[in-house]
Amino acid sequence: MDLKQSLTKGTVPILLLEILSGGEAYGYEIVKEIANRSAGALQFGQGTVYPLLYKLEEQGFVESSRKSAESGKERRYYQITESGLKHLESCKQTWRKTSQAITRVLGPEPAAAFA
Repeated sequence: MDLKQSLTKGTVPILLLEILSGGEAYGYEIVKEIANRSAGALQFGQGTVYPLLYKLEEQGFVESSRKSAESGKERRYYQITESGLKHLESCKQTWRKTSQAITRVLGPEPAAAFA
């Protein structure tokens, strides 16, 4: 597994919680929103997202309910719980501290590189 895969694997649950902190959504909506917010850099299949949503539900960080869409198809919608919000904030703080520490070690990217 390369570094990008390794880093991404550990952060997907945080990304799911972040998307759900904006309101309920079903799996495909979550996948699309992550891709949109990352400008296409992060794209996950539903086969990656759904098992993580189930795990987050088992942990009490999300809840789900089934609803009928306009098409008549039934979808499972997920929403973040109070416990999930607390967990998300903790994860975000840890991410920011870790990211800053790594940047200090690697050094900032030279501005001239993109000029």
